[in-house]
Amino acid sequence: MSSNTQTDMLMIEFQQGNELAGIQIYEQTWNYVNNYLKNSMPELSNYGIDSQDITQQAFTKMFLRNHQFQSRSSVKTWLCSIARNEAKIELKKKSNKNSSLDLILETNGDSIMYELQENNYYDDQENMNRVRCAVSDLGKKNLNQATTFILRYMQGLTIKVVALMTDSNISTVKTRSHRAMNYVRRIIGQY
Repeated sequence: MSSNTQTDMLMIEFQQGNELAGIQIYEQTWNYVNNYLKNSMPELSNYGIDSQDITQQAFTKMFLRNHQFQSRSSVKTWLCSIARNEAKIELKKKSNKNSSLDLILETNGDSIMYELQENNYYDDQENMNRVRCAVSDLGKKNLNQATTFILRYMQGLTIKVVALMTDSNISTVKTRSHRAMNYVRRIIGQY
């Protein structure tokens, strides 16, 4: 039996309540996930981010959200995806501390792009305040849409990860993202 198949079988047992299976997944895949991070995201060390910390965060999420695993991919792939997204969040936090942020609303699709720039500090603050006010206002009307907007566009998470985190299906996240983006654009346009 391949190690992926064995790990996938352990996940089924873990989802059925066998906590020892979760510990076995941890022991069998921790090095794999950590090495994946080191090799695929070498920039982590440039920002002083320890891949072991990120790997541990990924496994913490695995233990908390094992019920969300679906067998469309292997457990290792799922864990690497979680670790990669955790690393992206940490990189974004670190890079945002080192530069001012210029928030630009893009009209192509449902995306907000962040561009790092060294100038226009006051414009950056003004743009961020506008977005924060719009999202705060949205949160009073529809908390699910506001949460989706923050996770998807401000933290840069993928639709699949937002779906996992909010325990929603992908179609729901896409709809919430679209509606939230339209609302924020409309509010920002009033300034």
